[in-house]
Amino acid sequence: MNILLAPNSMKGSLNAFDFADSVERGLSRASADFCITKCPVADGGDFSAPVLAKSLGASEISVIVRGPIGKPVHSRFFMTPDHVALIEMADASGLRLISPEERNPLKAGSYGLGELILAACSHHAKRILLGVGGSATVDGGMGMMQALGMRFYDEGNHLLEGNGANLIRIDHVEWSRPKDLSAIEINVLCDVSNPLIGPSGAAAVFGPQKGASPSDVEFLESGLLHWSKIISSTSECPFQNKPFTGAAGGVSAALNAFLNANLVSGADYILDTINFNSYLSRTDLVITGEGLLDAQTSNLKAPFVVASRARVFGKRIIALAGGIKDGEHSVYDAVFSISPGPVSLEFSLQNAEILTEELSFNLGKLIRTFI
Repeated sequence: MNILLAPNSMKGSLNAFDFADSVERGLSRASADFCITKCPVADGGDFSAPVLAKSLGASEISVIVRGPIGKPVHSRFFMTPDHVALIEMADASGLRLISPEERNPLKAGSYGLGELILAACSHHAKRILLGVGGSATVDGGMGMMQALGMRFYDEGNHLLEGNGANLIRIDHVEWSRPKDLSAIEINVLCDVSNPLIGPSGAAAVFGPQKGASPSDVEFLESGLLHWSKIISSTSECPFQNKPFTGAAGGVSAALNAFLNANLVSGADYILDTINFNSYLSRTDLVITGEGLLDAQTSNLKAPFVVASRARVFGKRIIALAGGIKDGEHSVYDAVFSISPGPVSLEFSLQNAEILTEELSFNLGKLIRTFI
C-alpha cells in the first residue's frame, strides 16, 4: 500500500517534519510492506517557512528582532536562489516566543515582523511569501507599520507605540512607503479566512487564545474598528472587512491596505507551491493531522484542505491530532487522537512524539489487517 504522510505542525510540540517522521516510524513497525512518502504541509501558520524552504531550496538567514512583548529574540527568514523571501510572523511575533503567563494582546505588538520585512529588503528580495499564523498579537499590524516607518499620534500629538491597547488612541499618522518596498510583491499566506472585525473577527475569535479577557476582547474590537477607519483615511485602499483581513490579529489588513499585499489561503498556496497534487496521484491512503482538530480546522487549515484535495482524487484520508473538539470532520474517513486516555495537556505535549508513533503503530496494524 502507498501511504502519503501530509501532516501540519502540531502546535506546541511537533513540527510537521517531526510529526511525519513519528508516523512513519509507527507504520514501519507495523508492516514492512507499506510504501511511505512524506510530504509535510503548512497553511501560513507555524513552520510554514521551513516547509516552503525545503521545496524551494532556500537558505536560512538569522536576525535579531524585537519580540512580541519587546524583548530581543533570535529570528530568521529564508531566501531562495531567485530572491524570494520566505517569512514567518511566528518567528518574530509568535505565541511560541513567550510563556503563557506573558500572553497579553493589549501589550503585544508586531514590530518584529516589520523588522523581518526590512531585513528581507536589505537582502534584495524581489518577492515575499509571508506566513502570518501563530501570532501573539491583536494589534492590526500597528507594530509592524511602526517598524516600517509609520508614526502614530494621539489627540495630544504624543507618539504611540504599536500594540493592541493603543489602536483606539490613534488620532493621526505620518508615513510614506519605503522605496525598498515599492517594487516588491507580497503574498500573505493566511491560515484562517476570518475578517478583521465582528463576531468572527480577530479580537472575538483569536483574542482569548492570546490571553484576552472578555473585557479585553471588547476593548480590542473597538480598537480594530477605529483602526479600520484610520486605514481608510490614510491608505490608498479603503478598508473592506473582507475574508483574511483578521488573520494574525489583523496584520493582514494593514499589509493589504498599505503595502498592496495579496491575501491568499495559505494552505492552498503552499500545497500548490510544493506540487502536492502530484503526490496524491500516486498514493492509496493519505494521513494528515495537526495539534487540535476543531471548528477552526475547517476554516481552510492545512488538514482540511489536504483532505478536500484527497477527496477530489478519490483517496482515503485519515486525520491524527493531539486533541479533537466539535467541528466538521466528515471530510475525513477517520479521526484519531494521540492521547491514550484522560491525561493532561502538558503530558500530551511533552510526549507527542512517542504518542504519535504508538498511535501510528496500532493504526498500521489495523490497516495491515484489511489489505
